[in-house]
Amino acid sequence: MGVIVLKTLPDDLRSRVTELRLQGDQFRDAGDDLTALAKYQEAYDLIPEQKIEWSPGCWLLSKMGEVHFRLGNFSDAAQCYLTQLPVNDESGVLQLSLGECFFELGQLESATKHFATAVQLSGITILEDLDPRYLELIHSTCPAPFGGWHDEIFEFEPWIDVNTLREMYRDATRQTLHRLGNECAGQTVYGFTLCSFWDCHDFFPSASTTEGHQSRLTKHPALDLQWSPFDWEHERFGAELFADVGELIRTTVDQEPAFWQIGNASAHFHGDVLSQMVLALHDLRCEGGFESFPGVTVFCAETESDGWLERYSATLLNPSPVDTLLLENFKAINPAYDEMNPIFRRFRKRLRHSGEGLDVWQAE
Repeated sequence: MGVIVLKTLPDDLRSRVTELRLQGDQFRDAGDDLTALAKYQEAYDLIPEQKIEWSPGCWLLSKMGEVHFRLGNFSDAAQCYLTQLPVNDESGVLQLSLGECFFELGQLESATKHFATAVQLSGITILEDLDPRYLELIHSTCPAPFGGWHDEIFEFEPWIDVNTLREMYRDATRQTLHRLGNECAGQTVYGFTLCSFWDCHDFFPSASTTEGHQSRLTKHPALDLQWSPFDWEHERFGAELFADVGELIRTTVDQEPAFWQIGNASAHFHGDVLSQMVLALHDLRCEGGFESFPGVTVFCAETESDGWLERYSATLLNPSPVDTLLLENFKAINPAYDEMNPIFRRFRKRLRHSGEGLDVWQAE
């Protein structure tokens, strides 16, 4: 198919469609998928026939397809994507979305066809972060692309018992929070962090109070360490509670002497370990573990993360909006660096498939 130039809506109609689209985005971001879907549909209904020939048509169909898919309406999602094919069949993302829909509908032959087309159009990198169930079908039924399959995409088995690790993080943090409540009685805890050193062998909590922050500023007015957990007054508070976590990590690594030389094993291991820190804090958020610290900002930190761990975990674990000074403190110099980092990619994949609804893309 050649290049198709989509028609542009008249200004007044385009403004109304854009207004409804933005309202839909707001409801979607707030987790109200049904209202978001209604807003997208209202905007789509305003577009003249043939709707897919107008510039917002396919965009709105894609958004409705995403919401339908998230709601489990796989047939409706597939229809949203199929409607676009006459003008958008060379989109690898569209073909991938159709593959996912047909897989969920049990139509594996159709799923394979669309998955294979997606790879043909966009290359194997389009499979990054895909559900392992889809990857298994693709690897077993789709023709291998030039150069073969990329091991990093298809290797998903964890190098460590992630369920045990998550539970250990959660239990140790729960005890730490109980102690911290007694230690900081009468003070306002504004920040709590789970910290890791670069080798993922040493873990400890860190916390700071408003009173402690003001004291630091009084002593050093030019040095604002509000969001520097490795410099907080309660750094390493309760660290002894995490000794078993470090022991599990060391034991796992020691069982494989050549561990650090096995392809992307070290990066995958690193991403698996860091993701469980975030999931443990998510568990505690859900069970009310931070209710004794109203307004506290919770995140994870690592000495060599270049800010991505702090930035993404803070956005995922706290009500919006997150303190802008925190996000600025850990802002990536080059956002593309995150995508080139195999630790981040593994971390993101592990979160996406945790079943908790945490998606790093929401934080971007």
